[in-house]
Amino acid sequence: MAQFANELFAIQLDPPKGVSDSSCVTYGLYEGGLFTVRTSAPYAEEATNKEAQAFVAKDPKDQEKIRTFVATWKGKLADIPVATGLNEQGVSTFNLVLDGKEVYGNYHLNNLEEAKASGHFNANELKMIEWNNRVVALVEDFFSLVQSLNKTSIGPANNAAELDYLRPAPRYLMSLVLDDPECHIEKVSGKEDAIKAAARLAFKDEEALDGKSYNEVFMGIKVNALPILEKSPTMKDFDVAHSALVHDLVNKSFGKLSYVQAAYWLDLSYVYFLLSKEFILSETKVSYLHAPVSTKDLVEENGSADEAAYLFFQEEGRKEFALLHVSPAYFYLEGVFSKAHPEPSHSSNNQA
Repeated sequence: MAQFANELFAIQLDPPKGVSDSSCVTYGLYEGGLFTVRTSAPYAEEATNKEAQAFVAKDPKDQEKIRTFVATWKGKLADIPVATGLNEQGVSTFNLVLDGKEVYGNYHLNNLEEAKASGHFNANELKMIEWNNRVVALVEDFFSLVQSLNKTSIGPANNAAELDYLRPAPRYLMSLVLDDPECHIEKVSGKEDAIKAAARLAFKDEEALDGKSYNEVFMGIKVNALPILEKSPTMKDFDVAHSALVHDLVNKSFGKLSYVQAAYWLDLSYVYFLLSKEFILSETKVSYLHAPVSTKDLVEENGSADEAAYLFFQEEGRKEFALLHVSPAYFYLEGVFSKAHPEPSHSSNNQA
């Protein structure tokens, strides 16, 4: 599985909630000495960056510094829990990925001795403060690493694919949904497993397709779904190819599936491909995806469940999601988590 195989370290730093005039910053470090920095809207779950830059450190001594940095912090954070936030007000947050482990917490340096003396924190909260302090120290060490590099052997890498890698915050959201049994999202292994899981979810309240129709549609998704996403240079191109594939899937079902049913199975397949963190690694490609919608939900939303209603739902949804700085597939996953945990309410800050 790909799963960002060349990634050594990535951290997304968001400003305190309500600070709208600031930016989210994401730093990344990859094998071969590649460094990336991206800025975006706070708590964004979309492809858009305000700025994105990458450079490569080529000096062998710098390569050794990078290896030492990664090894040191893998050791210091080996036992860090997946969530260290304390719900403190006015505090920045982080989403960290180190050695494949995803962690959410507060990006805030707290005086641990004063915290102990205050009596305001229990033992577990004090431990969380200690972990958060270590993450702050990691970032400071990362900055020191960058400053220490041999400036004469650094080269730009502005077309690096890593500049479009999925950011740590939406990856954490994906893990939240997968690891929560209340969300009822299956963990899958491989492309075929993803399509089958999508079918089980799409038709859980409906009569199952006969074997021949199922197999024909299954193969249509398996052969075509990822290629049309990978080959589409723009969102509009993907939408055209997506619609053509849905029509083909309806035909392959021998008319057993409506346009909306076929689209629902296809769109859920894309979500499962995404959740695997194997087949879709690009934020741009995620932004092309549609929000899965069932026939029942589309009728409740638009009053009908034909092709026109589906396309209208997707078009209007993209406009709404853009205002929230969230891609449709991520909005769908937020909805899955919120439905599973209606109290307390869950926002798109990945702070469950």
